[in-house]
Parts: sequence; C-alpha cells; structure tokens
Amino acid sequence: MRKIFFISTMFLFFVGTSFSLDECSSCRGTGIQQCISCSGRGYSGSCVTCSGTGTITRECYSCPSGVITERCSFCRGTGQGSQCLMCRGTGIVKCSFCNGRGYTKY
Repeated sequence: MRKIFFISTMFLFFVGTSFSLDECSSCRGTGIQQCISCSGRGYSGSCVTCSGTGTITRECYSCPSGVITERCSFCRGTGQGSQCLMCRGTGIVKCSFCNGRGYTKY
C-alpha cells in the first residue's frame, strides 16, 4: 500500500509540475563558453623566457658574429605563456549559467 501511494504521489508531482526548458541565453544552447581566465586563447600571457617573441638570442663562441638567434625551447617558438589552468588549454569551459546543460529550467 505504501509503494502504491509513493508511486502515485511521484507521478502526480512530475505530471502536475509545469516547467519549461528554454535555451540558455548565455551559451545559446551549446553548454560551453569562452574561458574568461585566458579569453579563449588557451594560455596565460606571454612566454617569460623569450618575452613573447618566440626566439632567444644567445652568445655564440664559434661564429664570427658572436650572436645566434634560435627558437625558444620553452614555448616552442609560439611566444605563448603557460597553459591556462582553468580551461586546460582548450579556450572553452562549461557554461556557468546553465551548468553546461545548454538550457535553463523555469
């Protein structure tokens, strides 16, 4: 008897409850947003080793000019800083408004 009462109560609750699912206005139904920490770049700032240039200049002891320019090994020549911790380098995160569902319940 208790099971029947519980099941019928739950049925009435779900059927009798009216709500609508609307597309999330923040992510437009995708469930994802651009990362606010890195502005969607996937990295934070410029490389500290090469100052964002992608190259480093060092002294060369074997050549006449005394200077050699080479690709930065830290950023692999991109000039980008370290990977963003919030989006893990993807540039996108789960929508904070709809919690990644893509819709809001009203």
